Amino acid sequence: MGTELNEVVVTGNSARQRISNPRLGAERLELSKMIQVPAFGGEADIIKSITLLPGVRSEGEGGGGFEVRGGNAYQNLVLVDGISLYNPSHVMGIFSTFNDNALGSATLYKGAIPAMYGDATSSVLETTLAAGDMENYHGSASIGILAAKIKAEGPIVKDRLSFAVAARRSYVDAFLKIVPQYRSTVMNFYDVSAKLRYCPSPSHLIDGSFFISHDNMAVADLMGLYWGNLGGSVNWVARANDRLTFTTTAALTHFSPEMSMDMMDVNEAMWTYIHNYSLNERLRWQISEWHGLEFGLRSELLKVKSAEWMLNASREREIMSLWENSAWAEYSGSFAEKLDVTAGLRLNVASVLSQNRFHEFQSAYDIPNQFDGKTYIEVEPRIGIIIDTKGPEIRTTVNA
Repeated sequence: MGTELNEVVVTGNSARQRISNPRLGAERLELSKMIQVPAFGGEADIIKSITLLPGVRSEGEGGGGFEVRGGNAYQNLVLVDGISLYNPSHVMGIFSTFNDNALGSATLYKGAIPAMYGDATSSVLETTLAAGDMENYHGSASIGILAAKIKAEGPIVKDRLSFAVAARRSYVDAFLKIVPQYRSTVMNFYDVSAKLRYCPSPSHLIDGSFFISHDNMAVADLMGLYWGNLGGSVNWVARANDRLTFTTTAALTHFSPEMSMDMMDVNEAMWTYIHNYSLNERLRWQISEWHGLEFGLRSELLKVKSAEWMLNASREREIMSLWENSAWAEYSGSFAEKLDVTAGLRLNVASVLSQNRFHEFQSAYDIPNQFDGKTYIEVEPRIGIIIDTKGPEIRTTVNA
């Protein structure tokens, strides 16, 4: 008696496909293969996987960042659903802030960076959270050597609204309490991510994302170090037709490191933060199968407390704000399968805000406030050219 099998489709990402990609230097990471990479403490880490790519290396032993083609870690822009992340690491860089259970996709731009991205001179790591299943409920939990994870997803309204929630918490300090001399040590981290997806119609898609991560490292009441990211975003994708797509993104990020020390007659504390609020509008026009145009506008407000510290009776504080507005246009196309071109132009107008509500200066010394508002204008041309000189296997690339 024979059994009829369903159709089986095998797909792959060959070296030839990667080379023929017009956006050469863009690496779309296969998250399903991350589990094949040796994991420290049972934690699959996207940052550790990235460092295995050509042109990318680890920031160093104990460092949680990555360096791309000679750049530094702080020259990378790291995003999750449009939320900017700062210092995306746990336990001083041993783990990254990304929970592999929560991620849906990840792309690393390490060649010609698209014109829509600013504030990055080395690379852009663009990640998205996985959306929940619209049909069925799923749940999972795991306990590793150093951390425990849990995930839940499913429909709220079938085929319309879904949710996905993932959380992770370490318990390193639980092991430290076993050793008497380390019982006063606090060392833990946690991160929580959530995503709501709403499909009001086939041509509209709305995602609401939430992300929080936090680290706590302290020794009783002697000293402590705390840092973390808190962010949220709303992404609305509207398709006017098969060729025209609008994407609107509103996002915010609060990054807040703190440090304190109280020992040997020295009482010191320091607070800093970065508050980032942004609104982004993007239009994609697919002129034909081989040619496309993209236009966009972005407005971003940055409020930075570079330092507020207290040393015994002395206290200082400085808060600065920057309002940045950008516009960009980019073309991508192929000509006769011999020439691929990506060309873009980005205009940035950055204004340092001088009003009292955006700036604050306090010094323990008699130093006058010399803060003045200024505006800086930058034009960033970008071009990438791929010339097929001897067939699909040998290509010449020029990036600028």
